[in-house]
Amino acid sequence: MKIKLTLEKVLALSQALNQLKHKGSIFHVKVYFRLAQLKTKVDEVVKSFDESKENLLRKYAELDENGEVVTSNGNVPVFKTKKDEAAVEKEFKELRETTQEFTFEKIKLSDFGDKEVDFSIIDGLLPIIDQD
Repeated sequence: MKIKLTLEKVLALSQALNQLKHKGSIFHVKVYFRLAQLKTKVDEVVKSFDESKENLLRKYAELDENGEVVTSNGNVPVFKTKKDEAAVEKEFKELRETTQEFTFEKIKLSDFGDKEVDFSIIDGLLPIIDQD
């Protein structure tokens, strides 16, 4: 089945899959296999997203003598001007709203059995769950 997700939803799906990975083997091996296959596809998209985000910051943020983005207060990029900051926000919003198409077999809700799964994980997995 093909499904289109915004990059924002792909990021939520990635977080949910990462959380499930650390839960241990609470599901049947077939479910984990399908989740692992999907995670591989999602990880590629997340890597591209991260690279695009970094390029966007390099375009508008102040850079140090090594070409790295200057930050303050921990990890907050320092922008050259308010106009540059607004441009980053606009382009970053457009990036998050970009859609990505995936082909995979949805996982039936019943495949999760009676296992307890955190709401935040289920919320991230919603696009890939067939609610039978």
